Amino acid sequence: MVFFRLLFVNNNYIGNVVGYELNKDTYYIASIVVNDEYRKLGYGHVMFLELFNSLVGRYKYLEGHFNNNSLKLLKNLDYDVIKEYDNWEDTGKKYVHCGIKLEV
Repeated sequence: MVFFRLLFVNNNYIGNVVGYELNKDTYYIASIVVNDEYRKLGYGHVMFLELFNSLVGRYKYLEGHFNNNSLKLLKNLDYDVIKEYDNWEDTGKKYVHCGIKLEV
């Protein structure tokens, strides 16, 4: 199952979230994108929660690679750090591969 959502407010494109099934127990967040002018207004959190809530009861885990900004989305969740990357894909940016438990 692929999850793809676009967020528009008053006909303005705000951002999108994309995810897909890794296996029968695990879903992967491929990306959460928020346009620069709409960042820090909670839109990324809204899109993450929509995806997260749609997966509870259907999958056991949600995985993703998160930078320092997007890692804040997980602050109230039970998650494990799977691996840390100091230079993600030769970008020079730090990312953390996390696994989030979806079971209620």
